[in-house]
Amino acid sequence: DIFGEVPTKSEKSHIEIGTKLDILNYSGPYNYYLKKDAAIFELCAKFYFSERLRNFGYLQFSNPDFMKSAIVEGCGLDYTNPDEVFILHRNEDAKVNEMRLHLTGGGSLFAFIAYHARNIVIPKMFPLRYFCMGRQYKPIPENSDKGLFQVSQASVVEILVATKDCENEVNIDLEKILTEVTEIYKAMGYHLR
Repeated sequence: DIFGEVPTKSEKSHIEIGTKLDILNYSGPYNYYLKKDAAIFELCAKFYFSERLRNFGYLQFSNPDFMKSAIVEGCGLDYTNPDEVFILHRNEDAKVNEMRLHLTGGGSLFAFIAYHARNIVIPKMFPLRYFCMGRQYKPIPENSDKGLFQVSQASVVEILVATKDCENEVNIDLEKILTEVTEIYKAMGYHLR
């Protein structure tokens, strides 16, 4: 689906436009920040999404920024690979394969998984509908494109819906999420697809 008028393509990148408008200071994917109206927009957008998702019946979470290696590994990443996840070193002598902490951010899938790792969920409680606002941290490959689409830290609103292992229920919940998120974006009046 497409909503709204497709904006005309600019010859300039979003980095050039943001710098010229003095709303962005970008030195690279590990060093950037939004300024003035861009910083206010980011903050307001998070609160807008929070309010709308709560109105749709999602429960807001406040998740930790740090995860143990077991959680990272359980989510399918190699916890020893610094190109996949930030590793927090205790000291220079620590062994590479030793379990440790990782900086992932409270707005990450890892944080939701960590919460449920040692909890039993009663099937009659499904679907569980959560969201969180926070930072998300991830290493950036050296050959990445320059810009805000590939940065090591970003503000995010993350949704997690847990449902029964039934294809019909999964499809119903997925359609419901798509409808709700599309409705949130449409109300902002920007083009989307």
